[in-house]
Amino acid sequence: MERRLNAHWTLGAGIDIQQAKDYTPSHGLLYLRYSLSGWQGDLDLPPQPLIPYAEFK
Repeated sequence: MERRLNAHWTLGAGIDIQQAKDYTPSHGLLYLRYSLSGWQGDLDLPPQPLIPYAEFK
């Protein structure tokens, strides 16, 4: 998950949950990212699907 704070700063988080008998290697991640060029616009919502150019049979 990411959240844009302003044109240059982005705050993000992630989690990886794994379960096994007697061992649970789960991880969490929290990060702050800085972009030198900054964000110049918005993404298209909803995203446009890709158009297939060939069929595999």
